[in-house]
Amino acid sequence: MKKAIAMVLAVMIGLTVMACDSGGDKEHPDKKLWGTRIDGGAVATVSVSVASNGVCTIVVGGEAEEEGAVWKAIAEYSYTPAANTEYEYKFEAWTTEEDGRGLHIQFHDDYINEDWFGWSFYLDNTRTVYTLDTSDIMAFYLEEEGWSRTSDRYLGNLQFHCANQLGTFYVRMISITPLPSP
Repeated sequence: MKKAIAMVLAVMIGLTVMACDSGGDKEHPDKKLWGTRIDGGAVATVSVSVASNGVCTIVVGGEAEEEGAVWKAIAEYSYTPAANTEYEYKFEAWTTEEDGRGLHIQFHDDYINEDWFGWSFYLDNTRTVYTLDTSDIMAFYLEEEGWSRTSDRYLGNLQFHCANQLGTFYVRMISITPLPSP
């Protein structure tokens, strides 16, 4: 009788554990694509966490950097860029900060020529879909500055520079789409 009760209890406990682990808290594939980068002399910190719906929570802590040092704390989304290709980045972003926050995104980084390109915008508490078409920005530099296309112009990650303001904001990547060649 004791053996029968023990077996029933073991089965009940096993079923309870299986019921609790229903897979409802699955990891979103984007979790592996988000990361952070901190400059060695930074007083700001940044952390990221990705929810099962793909929303990345970005928390900037420590001490805020001066406006010109916004790049010292970075949240970044990785992807594999193709040579000589511009992209359209589409993402949803917002903050719960009462006064909103300015944000700078960098998509181009050329340390050899000391060229860095991106886009600055303002977040408020409205979930907004943003579309960044880099062909417009790059066309200006190709025509006005005499650039030539090279394969190393894109970072391989979309960087959200955020060291200048403490607080929390949210980003959900929607797509990164190669644009047709000009």
